[in-house]
Amino acid sequence: EESMAALFSHLCDDRDGFRPKPGSRILMVDMGGGTTDFAFMQLAMTEGQRPVSIPVDPAPSVPTWGNDRRSYGGRDVDQLILDHLTHDWDPEVVKRNRQPLLREARRFKEAFSTCITQGGTEYETLWLVGQEARKVRMTREEFEGFACEYIAQFEVLLKGALAEARLAPRQVTH
Repeated sequence: EESMAALFSHLCDDRDGFRPKPGSRILMVDMGGGTTDFAFMQLAMTEGQRPVSIPVDPAPSVPTWGNDRRSYGGRDVDQLILDHLTHDWDPEVVKRNRQPLLREARRFKEAFSTCITQGGTEYETLWLVGQEARKVRMTREEFEGFACEYIAQFEVLLKGALAEARLAPRQVTH
């Protein structure tokens, strides 16, 4: 189970400083390319016991977002970024170069995220589109504007995951 593997990765990584107490209930969120998986892990109270994992999939039970979308993952962000950065481009150019542009959007997402995490407010780079280099730029404010439905959907999914696991927020320690 991916969420259990992620938990053990964090527990074993001394750099994180993540030291939950025995019996802690932890929500692990594993956002992949096309899905976001939720699991609640209850750590063992005593040594030698295994943690208990409750994987949940709230997507089928919560309202959709955007244009009736159920998917929620990294590829959805890639598409949102691509749509935003190419909104004033020739649609035929975008259609003809869709796959390379999606790869560029993924790279842009990673670099943009790093830039914002390090305190920046905007990121700019060049994309090679056919034989032409095009400057693409985005601010944090722009991202939060066009991705607001996507961002809000996370809260909806989180509430759905809690309901599906029959847990109150105060029952989750980490």
